[in-house]
Amino acid sequence: AHHQTPLLNVGGETIGYTQAFSRPINIKTIPRWRWVDATPIREDNPEQMKQLYRAYNNLIELMEKRDFEGLKMAYSLSMREHAKADGYFSKPEDYYDMVGFEEKFNQWEDAEVEPRRDWSEYSLKSYMGGRLVRLEDTRSHSPLRIGSNKSNKIVSILPYFSMIDGRIVISR
Repeated sequence: AHHQTPLLNVGGETIGYTQAFSRPINIKTIPRWRWVDATPIREDNPEQMKQLYRAYNNLIELMEKRDFEGLKMAYSLSMREHAKADGYFSKPEDYYDMVGFEEKFNQWEDAEVEPRRDWSEYSLKSYMGGRLVRLEDTRSHSPLRIGSNKSNKIVSILPYFSMIDGRIVISR
């Protein structure tokens, strides 16, 4: 094809039982994800933690109401960026579907949102210098849990949050 660069080592390089070939590639644009420029969230900042707790409570409320459109809106940034990272081979909604809210509620006839534990039972897990965060308990569960008493099972939804433009949003 005319858009490919030529191979640098046409004969290849033998590495063990394999032949390695290489060619230079040119990348024109790399997306800048929104979380990269996010304000770091710190556990010692009570206002930020209050906003994070509020974000979790809002999601729990949407889950209790089974407001799947509201949940989809909460995941909108994450959905769009996942689709972009995948070269738009998938629709943004496919990434929301992978989170599986509807599937998890339909999995068990008695599925319900598990009550949130006290905030003191969760610790802040921070990644990328505090630009991606989430809350986890000692079993790595988030406050977002769906369970079934009959099946004796609980699943936990584990989104990553970022503070973008002063708001806590789901970013991954």
